[in-house]
Amino acid sequence: MRFLEPLIKDLKLIEDNGIHIDALKSSVGVKIFCVCADNLGAHGLAGFQKSFIVDKFCRFCLISRGEIGTPRPREFLLRTVDQHDKFVDEIKQNPTLNSVNGVKHLISKGYFTLAKLNHIIRSFPYKHSDKVNKPKVVRKAAIKKGSIGGNGHENWTLLRMLPLMVGG
Repeated sequence: MRFLEPLIKDLKLIEDNGIHIDALKSSVGVKIFCVCADNLGAHGLAGFQKSFIVDKFCRFCLISRGEIGTPRPREFLLRTVDQHDKFVDEIKQNPTLNSVNGVKHLISKGYFTLAKLNHIIRSFPYKHSDKVNKPKVVRKAAIKKGSIGGNGHENWTLLRMLPLMVGG
């Protein structure tokens, strides 16, 4: 995956320094929260083995190949960040090992108000399928429930377009 090194370096730089947004007259912190990939690509990006015939093949849990086919597999123990870091450290300490176990809301940060966000959502120049899946305005009642409302397609459009909406 050496060809991804420049991208990873740039993403790290953006994460460390943020992005300057002229409309806000300041820099905003940036975090990568989602990567879209098929299983093989996701495994490669995350540093897991890129073969699904290995014993610990799942990037979400620690089930083994032998357990997956049994009528009553043990509880699916989900992977954790701390656990993952421990596995990485084990590999770093022993180079002979190939593997080991295989938004905060910007409103609350004061960058803009809910009214401003809803104005941006209504007035943004959506194109093509994004126009069909135009996000709904965000209601206070939905926020109180820990949601933004809307359906999956509308929220996906909002998620993808939000940086352009608030940065433009």
